[in-house]
Amino acid sequence: MNYGQIIKDSWHITVENPRIKWLVLIPSFFGVLIFTIEIAWQLYLYMDKYELMDITAGEGYGMLLRYVADNSLWAVSILAVLLIAVFMFIVPLWVQGTLILCVRHKLVSPDTKFLLRPKMLKGLEYFFPFFKFEAATSIFSLLSILFFALSLHRYFESLFSFVWPVIVAYAFVAMIINLFLSFAPFYIVTQNLSTSEAIKKSAALVFTHLGETITIMLLMFLVNFRMVLNVVVVLGVPIAMLAAFTIFATHTAIILSLIFGLVLVSLAAYLTAIMAVFMTTVWALSFEILKAEHDQIIAIDEE
Repeated sequence: MNYGQIIKDSWHITVENPRIKWLVLIPSFFGVLIFTIEIAWQLYLYMDKYELMDITAGEGYGMLLRYVADNSLWAVSILAVLLIAVFMFIVPLWVQGTLILCVRHKLVSPDTKFLLRPKMLKGLEYFFPFFKFEAATSIFSLLSILFFALSLHRYFESLFSFVWPVIVAYAFVAMIINLFLSFAPFYIVTQNLSTSEAIKKSAALVFTHLGETITIMLLMFLVNFRMVLNVVVVLGVPIAMLAAFTIFATHTAIILSLIFGLVLVSLAAYLTAIMAVFMTTVWALSFEILKAEHDQIIAIDEE
């Protein structure tokens, strides 16, 4: 495999098709927003644990609830939670199928006219297969393992000192399982396979081309790592400002910090959307190449 050519072709498709990028932008925005809130909240809880904050976590909950109650914002709050849930857990599954369809169209039929809306309608067909796939594999999410470990360390520090080797071992196993699941989404969309069949096919394809898949995953890890650093740098400023303005909790200061934070979250979401399209294209192109080689090997063996 020519990894340099794969990256070059994938980046070309990413920058030459802005409509695909905008498709991913909204779920990316909510993903970055929730990620930022989660990181800020974890930091706040640790500061509360070591008594570095004037306001405890319990008092923070109480202030938030009182603010909502005093301003009659229950309906708005419930609507906001539902909206976030839709864009965090429902829309991404639809967008994932649509994104793979769009990228595959550019790879397989680049000369055919590209129409986004038919792809969006077609992407709805893969919502439930992707839902089942996410439900079956969510326990292997490295981010979930990380947040579980942080919570365990924060609330049960003595227990954590005994079980952290188990958590590290489980994270390593989860990384291996995620490796073998790499091509399952592409089998679901391109071959219309069930979730279980897609997982089996993906595992077989990765096992046959283990070296190539590991190389692609390492390349994408480096890209992800650089992207996370960029997002942390971009979002570190508003998080710090929000923390500072909390100390000098004037209404105007908080509003200004929130506006500034949302602008930078939008920028981070834009960068995240670009990388999501790029990485999907890299995996889709790799899938087409490796699957063709895999099918050829099977055909030779059957003869």
